[in-house]
Amino acid sequence: MANVFDYLDWRGDLDFCNDPFNAVDNIIFSIISYYPFDGIVSGEFKTNTIPLPEAAKALIELIKKDPNVEHKFVFGQNQINFLTRLAEAPRYHDCILCGYVNKVDIAREMQFSAVTILAPKTPPYIAFRGTDSAIVGWKEDFNMILNDTIPAQLEAASYLNNAAKYLSGGINTGGHSKGGNLAVYAAAFCDKSVQDGIGAIYSNDAPGFNKKIITSDQYNAIETKIDCYIPEGSVVGLLFEYVKNYKVVKSSETGLMQHDPFSWEVKGKDLVHIPAVSKHSIAVNDVLMEWLENMDYQTRTVFVETLFNVVNDANIKSTYDFTENKLKNAAMLIKSLHTVDGESKKMLLKTFSALIKIANHKIFVDVNDKLRENMHITQ
Repeated sequence: MANVFDYLDWRGDLDFCNDPFNAVDNIIFSIISYYPFDGIVSGEFKTNTIPLPEAAKALIELIKKDPNVEHKFVFGQNQINFLTRLAEAPRYHDCILCGYVNKVDIAREMQFSAVTILAPKTPPYIAFRGTDSAIVGWKEDFNMILNDTIPAQLEAASYLNNAAKYLSGGINTGGHSKGGNLAVYAAAFCDKSVQDGIGAIYSNDAPGFNKKIITSDQYNAIETKIDCYIPEGSVVGLLFEYVKNYKVVKSSETGLMQHDPFSWEVKGKDLVHIPAVSKHSIAVNDVLMEWLENMDYQTRTVFVETLFNVVNDANIKSTYDFTENKLKNAAMLIKSLHTVDGESKKMLLKTFSALIKIANHKIFVDVNDKLRENMHITQ
């Protein structure tokens, strides 16, 4: 069950001139976008750039001085350990980081971050960060079920247009989770001159889009450039209208934990592929999509707003707050739920109840189908 750590053991000494960029490098570049390089990597593209090993070492030193920085690491200890390995790997020794942006705008309900990675003999890779630990980012994700576009998507298209002014030799772009969604959106809705120079778009277990986006001329213009990977138990990567020509990756984890790119299995210079996603993944996706499709816009809006009002009233600002002082925060959440007005609370409970009913119905149908199959076999 080898992963990106083993990849560095196997190929970490081969530079890009002798071993070209591949699918696993794409995963690693996507992971790099999750590192909080604030104050380390410049927002400029031509000046004040920094080698990846130097940026990694600077961040490691920052963690030693301020342990609270670790709370920003979405993938925990694996992400911290991987940072050290990146700083030491000859393959990434000549990679340059530039164009780092990290914006959290509570008023706009936006969390957006991106970094550009320059590797030898390789098109620049613009890596968009997925949802980090900030609750505002999770709220923005939920806003995907309300709106055609979210602020981070518009920021991504603007970032791509701006970066293209300074980069040459074509562009690759990608990301993990929401970052993959941003990469696809940016490539579709950037300036046509920029779009023509895009070589590949990497979507790594990223949610899709609504039908309005999927059927647009802009999306159709870049669809064949999308290289999409999802784990066998994917939930996030199958949400909404997703990329149809995806590759399924084997994961060492189960359930939702398969979303973690550190769990994706690697063999040589490629990801380990399997024929199809699991039946459980399809079943969960069917339930979630039926739930969303059965909610009208008003119900969706009340559900999202009420849910996050409860979280805000409990003074929960990041996912770290869910793990720190669990009992205290659970009590705060329950207390905050009591402050929700009657109609909103009724809508919230009704929506969750609909989800449970759909899930139970799906289980009931599946069990009945299985019983019929067994009865047919024994007859």
